[in-house]
Amino acid sequence: MKKVAFISIIIFIVSNTVLFQSSKTDDLIDIASALESERVTIDNWEVTLKEKIGRSQLNELMNELKDSHKVTRDENKNSIQYEVVNNIGELNTVIKAIFPKDNQYTSEFVVVLYSEVWNDEVKSSYVKELKNLEQTYFTKDVKKFSCITTTDDAIIKSDKFLSNLTNYLELRHIEKQTDNIQTSKQTEIIYAYSPLWRQSITIQDKPSNIQIVMEYAQNGSVQVTIGTPILINEY
Repeated sequence: MKKVAFISIIIFIVSNTVLFQSSKTDDLIDIASALESERVTIDNWEVTLKEKIGRSQLNELMNELKDSHKVTRDENKNSIQYEVVNNIGELNTVIKAIFPKDNQYTSEFVVVLYSEVWNDEVKSSYVKELKNLEQTYFTKDVKKFSCITTTDDAIIKSDKFLSNLTNYLELRHIEKQTDNIQTSKQTEIIYAYSPLWRQSITIQDKPSNIQIVMEYAQNGSVQVTIGTPILINEY
């Protein structure tokens, strides 16, 4: 979960419509449950919440956080960023306030929840923390992105894995691409839509709210990265 993926940027550019609405169910939990039903081990996961907020309002919010949290400051040529890190057991939370130096751009409030563990305890902490964050800091305009990764499991290599995942998540409007640019591995990219979640983007007049990337290395290992509604990090 590193840099912004170029292909994801392209998708946002060509999309006709971007819709972010409250989900019927939680996409991360649905995907994790689908993987667990296949007895696939989850390596790591991440949920990012983003919302554009006016500078004065964001300043007030960060001043409130300073009263109860340690806030660090970072500056680069494009922006000034303030960050709060909070850990609850195996659940990690990073809160960021981003102020672009160019005033034509709106400041942004970002929260990232992540962990290298997924179990009942972490799931419970995630649900409580997400609800608290959404009710405390965000409005209906918040954009939510989820990402979950699993690596090198024999089940992933079976022909039934994608078929079962498709059935579990009720996937439709499935589009597949193959990327052979990197000589060390072959990458299969899948875009699809699940009616389980209201949040979606539109790609070439078709709704899409899940991206699955399967990387096949020459040594036989396979890494699967699943993002909703699209991956915003490099895979």
